[in-house]
Amino acid sequence: MMIMYEDGTQVAKMALDRLGHSHGKQEMNIDPKMYQYWIDSMVAAVKECDPQFSPALEKQWRDAMRKGINYMVSAGQVETINLKSQPALG
Repeated sequence: MMIMYEDGTQVAKMALDRLGHSHGKQEMNIDPKMYQYWIDSMVAAVKECDPQFSPALEKQWRDAMRKGINYMVSAGQVETINLKSQPALG
């Protein structure tokens, strides 16, 4: 959904609206700061599985995930956070 949202797909926007509400303060109340760990884990998996992984590809993944997460968080009516630009992968 995050990649589809990055492309401007309406279906992805609707899905992130639903996720935002279910993950937001009204329901699961997930702390938005936790999403940085999700991004880091996703990028680590891509790095491990994609032989063509590069710093440019990492930036694309992080940018797409950040954009979708910030939208999702705002849809859940919680404060949008400023996720780190590019933390180093270990």
